[in-house]
Amino acid sequence: MVDINEKYLVELLNTIVKNPDKENLSNIMAMLSKRASSVMTRYDVISRCIYEYNDEEIEKVKKFFKDDVPLSEPSFQRVQKELDNRDIKYNIDVFGKFQKHVNLACVQREFISNNMIEARKTAEEATRVASEASEIKTKIYSEFIAILGIFTAISFAMMGSLQLLGTIFNDVSNPSDKKLGYIMEAGGIYLVIMSLLIFVLFVGMRKILGGKEKTWVWLSMIVVVVISGLLFGIGFYLSR
Repeated sequence: MVDINEKYLVELLNTIVKNPDKENLSNIMAMLSKRASSVMTRYDVISRCIYEYNDEEIEKVKKFFKDDVPLSEPSFQRVQKELDNRDIKYNIDVFGKFQKHVNLACVQREFISNNMIEARKTAEEATRVASEASEIKTKIYSEFIAILGIFTAISFAMMGSLQLLGTIFNDVSNPSDKKLGYIMEAGGIYLVIMSLLIFVLFVGMRKILGGKEKTWVWLSMIVVVVISGLLFGIGFYLSR
């Protein structure tokens, strides 16, 4: 059940927010200030109301209780001035506490709101950093697996090609021009295939790591192709 005095205080604050020009506002405040229960000093009720108001309503409350508001505009000072001019009795001590309580509640609300905004920004930043860290971790794993796959492919190719070369060079105990020609042809083809394979794999690894191929890489590939072509050409000539 709502306390009747609390209800009066809530209505007073709502009037200040929504209708500060109300004709009998000064009489209501004078009457409430003289109540024995000192309803206008209920800081718990004042705080609850202030915390429930939106930003626009808070600005109206803060403007009403400012000390430098012109008397032509509705304000706490004008209420006191009207009561003094009309010689209406009111509890000036309660009036002072009421003003202080409202201003303090406004300051506390602003402080809490700012802290909530900062906390929200911190939480969003932490979420963003965690997301970026997760993406980087996934990217590192992907690159590692890709590089591992490249070196695995090179290893298998090298092992298979070495076995093939061993078979080719197994019959060189009594070399002849024709045999040497076949061997040089096979060596040239082997050199071209292996060079192209290694070149493609390393270029792929370079792409994964986010770099560009250097000029010397292309020059090396051209030199290998030229040498392989010479070997194949000489071998083809000798085998005929």
